[in-house]
Amino acid sequence: MNALLNISDLHFAYVSATGAGIPVLKGLSFDVQSGQIVRIVGPNGCGKSTLLDLIAGRLTPSAGTISLNGESPTKSRVPIAYLRQKPLENVAPNLTVGENLAFASDARTPITRARRRAFRSLDAIEELLSKYDMSVAYLRWDQGVGTLSGGQMQWLGLAMMLLTSPTLLLLDEPTAFLDVNRSEALFHVILKCQQQMGCTILLVSHDAVDSAVASAANYKEHHV
Repeated sequence: MNALLNISDLHFAYVSATGAGIPVLKGLSFDVQSGQIVRIVGPNGCGKSTLLDLIAGRLTPSAGTISLNGESPTKSRVPIAYLRQKPLENVAPNLTVGENLAFASDARTPITRARRRAFRSLDAIEELLSKYDMSVAYLRWDQGVGTLSGGQMQWLGLAMMLLTSPTLLLLDEPTAFLDVNRSEALFHVILKCQQQMGCTILLVSHDAVDSAVASAANYKEHHV
């Protein structure tokens, strides 16, 4: 396997209102190989979510490097999908379920066109998601996303991430808003994504990882 992600002597500090630095990550180094499932482990406040933000290019390291196939996150061509911890950050709440999915399935499609095709694309969306053993059929296609529960939004957000066919999937507490059955289904989707589609997955989760995922040959944990 080749290293898709390399993190070397990574430091990051937030800046307080007084201008003082608040260190979060100090000298972090590790590699992630293509096709691995890596769970990031550590206590609250240790910088797990911050690490995902840095890998996604949303933040800039204070020192050290992050490399995706030899390039920085902001220059890398590695397709990344990032499911953030807060469900509202993963969806467009002013659109319907169908419009969100139609837009995610073709990121170059303008919103206006997505609105026109939303009610014609359910079968196509379900077919695309079926390779991950995932379905959104239990969600009402014309329902406004802003009226969904947190768990429904998170499931929709995951579906939208998968529709982009990512090489690297970042998941920040993905089961936090899901019930037990849907959490089990999510871990099955993660395993399918890795085994069948070759996705590399970084997972932050305080919840216990499904035994099938934890026993996968390419699963490992890294402590922050």
